[in-house]
Amino acid sequence: TDFLGSQTRSIRDETFFDPTCLAKMIAVHCRRHGLVEPSSSGEVVQLMSHSVTERLKNLVERLAVTAEHRSQVLKFDESQE
Repeated sequence: TDFLGSQTRSIRDETFFDPTCLAKMIAVHCRRHGLVEPSSSGEVVQLMSHSVTERLKNLVERLAVTAEHRSQVLKFDESQE
């Protein structure tokens, strides 16, 4: 039980978006909403990039499921023939 949960995996942090552009966008939005810009913008940029990447993956997966469902419905719909 000591080993359970103690293993960590290291992954290479790659940003999906251009870090410079994303940092500028974060700074603009912070100023627009009267927020203080993050002091460790590199970590914030990586976090935002990973979050947006995961959100896009989720949306694409949902679109794929929807498209598959619609193609199956059309395949079995007798009025489409």
